[in-house]
Amino acid sequence: MLERTTKMPGNSETEKDLAVLAEQVFKGLWSYPSIQRDTGLSTSGTGKEVIDLLLYFENDVVLFSDKKIGFPIHPDIAVAWQRWYGKSVTKSVEQLCGAEKYIRKSGDRLFLDVKCQNPFHFDLRRDGLTFHLVAVTYNTVNPCRTYQSAGGERSDGSLAYNFGVHDERMVCRPFIIPNLNATETFVHVLDEISRQRIFEELPTATDFIHYLDEKEKAVRSGRLNGVHCESDILSNYLSNRVKDDFNISDNVRYVDDSVTVGRGDWLSYTSSKEFLTWKEKARDAQPWNELVQRFSGFLLEATISAGREHGMAPHEKTLRYLASESIYSRAYLSDFMVNKRHEIDGFDATNQMQALVAVSPMKKRRAYVFVFTSSEKWGGDCTEYRKESEGLMGACFRYLMLSRPDYDEVITIAIDPVAMPQRPHTIIAFDVLDEPITERELEDARRLWNNGIADLVWFS
Repeated sequence: MLERTTKMPGNSETEKDLAVLAEQVFKGLWSYPSIQRDTGLSTSGTGKEVIDLLLYFENDVVLFSDKKIGFPIHPDIAVAWQRWYGKSVTKSVEQLCGAEKYIRKSGDRLFLDVKCQNPFHFDLRRDGLTFHLVAVTYNTVNPCRTYQSAGGERSDGSLAYNFGVHDERMVCRPFIIPNLNATETFVHVLDEISRQRIFEELPTATDFIHYLDEKEKAVRSGRLNGVHCESDILSNYLSNRVKDDFNISDNVRYVDDSVTVGRGDWLSYTSSKEFLTWKEKARDAQPWNELVQRFSGFLLEATISAGREHGMAPHEKTLRYLASESIYSRAYLSDFMVNKRHEIDGFDATNQMQALVAVSPMKKRRAYVFVFTSSEKWGGDCTEYRKESEGLMGACFRYLMLSRPDYDEVITIAIDPVAMPQRPHTIIAFDVLDEPITERELEDARRLWNNGIADLVWFS
């Protein structure tokens, strides 16, 4: 049974801020602050925090350790740096590695509350998960800017990486992070500046995780070496991302023998054509973002109108198809959902049904069917209207398989353009491989279609 999900907000102001940023990218359903375990519950009455923030999407788990440590005042900046580093970075790495170890072993014993009464929705003990570890740090921007400027460097105060150094005991140059945890899971270190930029510039779960993954591969393969700040690496990624357009699932970033990232690349990037293009696509994607956010909210609040008896899993899987689209895909699909209907001549929303089909730019074997049908003829009876809509959505899927049987995934989205212009009310996903169509179902689809349902209209 689907029940209301109550999350913890985070234990500090910085953790709460981090949770808000993550919520905007992972749309609520895949973002969880202050995950708990039931260790010690019987003696203390409360669980123990596993990690400050956990993001889970498909086969990826992103763990965040958030530590706001003041930067020490000391006449020797190297001493101050090492003291801050030990309390901030070293402790975060320990927490992150411990959390990953626990989740891999006991990922079915995670909870959303300190009393451990509300289990985490997903079992993370299963095989095939990829973990990404992120340490979020604070209070280095001003001392870093002062230190680097005194040395003649142009600096915004961002921490830098030295990926050629693998032993954190060799941290002797202030404000430079070595290649942490070199033989285990990669650890990203973000300060206030890079934390904000990454969440702002990678506004979907797919784009966010893909960036972490590509950076990890580039560093561990030795193709991304030298000293670089996070913003410069991000700008290099995004510049290539724009050029690769939709093909996020197929492209290989950093394909050369080495990755060329220059100091100050971020400033150059923000005045480039690629930057403007990326921002434009992010704006165009907003209707799709709102669609995912809206239905995510329905699931977390348990206010969906049908299927509550099935629990979270099937609903999450359906919505995950939409959420997995990259920013470029979302921009295309948003335009399609909002504007393409108006290109159809003679469509009367009050008494006709129209089905429009779009193929995902990112997944060529995934089709979206937008079913436009009006509730007016039912006189406000939502139950009968939804029943009819869901029947038509199933018919669309079967008819699509009849006419174009080359898709693995078909997602139908019902929209009432009269009562709620361009506002979907039902989403159903059909996994073709899991649900083979019988001859009887195909015949039913033919009959329904011949009873006045308009032909499918294709856009590509």
